[in-house]
Amino acid sequence: FLRGSRAACAAFQDRRHPVSVSGIRFEVAAIPGDLGYIHECVIEGVYVSVSSFVPRPGDTCVDIGANIGSCALRWHRDNPTGRILCFEPHPGIYKRLAKNIALNSASRIETFPWALSDHDGPVEMFTDESSMIMRDRPFPRGSGELVQAHALDHVVQTLGISSIDICKIDVEGHEIRVLEGARRSLGRIKRLVVECHSPGLRRAAKDMLEPSFKVV
Repeated sequence: FLRGSRAACAAFQDRRHPVSVSGIRFEVAAIPGDLGYIHECVIEGVYVSVSSFVPRPGDTCVDIGANIGSCALRWHRDNPTGRILCFEPHPGIYKRLAKNIALNSASRIETFPWALSDHDGPVEMFTDESSMIMRDRPFPRGSGELVQAHALDHVVQTLGISSIDICKIDVEGHEIRVLEGARRSLGRIKRLVVECHSPGLRRAAKDMLEPSFKVV
């Protein structure tokens, strides 16, 4: 139902709206992605649909591609005493992530404005202007920018993470490069969720992860 100039649409999208879902508070933008992620992560609970992937008290969880915090805050609801680390490189979305963490007084969630990749250094990412999704390939309508990236191997060493109970990777097609940068760290991960946006990506991820992980 949005009509008018691009500037008017952008101004509407820039507004922030408070919502509360299943006891979790969010500040969202008027774009499809925000409410879609909340529905997927909080209401449907896609990342905790397998019982063994529900965090237990004290678990260390890593959310790579944290977006506005939907998955991390669902984890926090189940695991308020654990350590949760969120990585989100999009500057605007990162601000909403930090805001949502604060709204829920989730002090045990740590946030980092980084992309995770196969190296440490800048990486070019592209943002779709309507959905605000960021990925490593250009969109028909959108722009690119350099963001800071780190390999998970570097992050684990720098932050002193001895083990990861649950790790979720949802980075819009950049998943294999994240796994490439985590080769030394995979042995520390007990349960791993990888979002696969194509059959080819799923095959590549499965080839990398088997036999170290049982695919469910």
